[in-house]
Amino acid sequence: MAAAAFVAGDWGSSHLRLSLCSAQGQVLAEAKGPGAVASAGRFADVLAEVSSPWSHHGPLPVLLCGMVGSQLGWAEAPYLPCPADWEQLAHSMLWVPDARCDADGPEQRDPGVFTRASGTAALDAIGAIGTRSFRTRTISTASGFARNTGMPSTGTRTTAGTFTGLSRSGSATTAAPGSAGTPGAGTPPGAGTPTLRASTEPGSTGAGNAATHSFRDAGTGAGTGTRIVPGLRCINPAGVPDFLRGEESQILGALQLHAELRHGAHTLVLPGTHSKWVSLIDGRVQHFRTMVTGELFSLLRRSSTLIGQDSVDADGASEDEVSIAAFPLGLERAAELATGGLVSRLFECRARRLAGQWNNADAEAFLSGLLIGHEIADGLALAGHEASLCLIGTPVLTTRYAVALSKRGLAATVVDGNAAAVAGLSRLYHLANEGL
Repeated sequence: MAAAAFVAGDWGSSHLRLSLCSAQGQVLAEAKGPGAVASAGRFADVLAEVSSPWSHHGPLPVLLCGMVGSQLGWAEAPYLPCPADWEQLAHSMLWVPDARCDADGPEQRDPGVFTRASGTAALDAIGAIGTRSFRTRTISTASGFARNTGMPSTGTRTTAGTFTGLSRSGSATTAAPGSAGTPGAGTPPGAGTPTLRASTEPGSTGAGNAATHSFRDAGTGAGTGTRIVPGLRCINPAGVPDFLRGEESQILGALQLHAELRHGAHTLVLPGTHSKWVSLIDGRVQHFRTMVTGELFSLLRRSSTLIGQDSVDADGASEDEVSIAAFPLGLERAAELATGGLVSRLFECRARRLAGQWNNADAEAFLSGLLIGHEIADGLALAGHEASLCLIGTPVLTTRYAVALSKRGLAATVVDGNAAAVAGLSRLYHLANEGL
């Protein structure tokens, strides 16, 4: 069996999926755990527990994407602006320090993260998988927080656009935007003083959780430790700020799995709680639009009178939903409502149940078809006709969307979301280590 090289993790709100990977991105083993919401306050412990069967491989770098990098996650990773550059994304990954470290530098035993160790090299890395004992020391920076804690100091806020560097000796330096140490100007990241970037997420007050640190900056060869992939932000076609987190890794993975997506214009559709319609040109994300289809379906299904509450479960609609006649009927209703009327059509779910024509499963299927059909109509209007279509997600969701597209005479390339996430994280792993 190939040797293990790193761990790829997709850590969403509800689920954690870890993959033990070879240097070539081959998945050697998989493990699952609780999502970011259930892991609040104990991310390092959860990561250590879920990955414990692989501890015999020794310290391995861990790359995480998803809501683990949100304001509600382990640490807040930045959002990079579109058009997105994949190499910049790789070198802007958030380096997770040990949030449980005492400022006085007590002995640590914290698997799952690494921090700067005592000794002559201020940026020495400690392994992520397995337990190692070490001592840390505080390195204060001009942005106002101790880098070995990752927590803001009292009354200090780091604003977007502030760049803080650490010299190799551990002393703090600052560089104004546009000066040396700022990406795109002066000394590039990886040459001389490493660059740590503050969060660009609007309204962020947890700046200490958002300093980024690449494998290259760590000065540790291939590197170990835990890093969180940044999200993406844009101004969408409606002129409104838009954000995504986790999907960036799936998009990059789709580019690795389907080389044809690297050239020309494509529309990538990533269905989910917040579906994303992404404009991709020559392999770069130009902009995207968020559709809250999944969240709306869940709210109406669980908290309204449209569907009988006895049908509600924790995992959403059933996998055989598309085989129920009411699903394509919902798609047809959506196609009829090009000029509006969704609100009035929603009541059909309840009306047909009251009339004895449908059971709860029929009503669910109709609601799903109605909402997906509307999303497809809105998305296609934004995408135009020149771009090819690609669906990225779980088989259950991509099947429904493929059926919806087929009703309009359209076909799409289908990419498994889990495979795409691993392929994307694998590519980021290699991009972050290139040139070392």
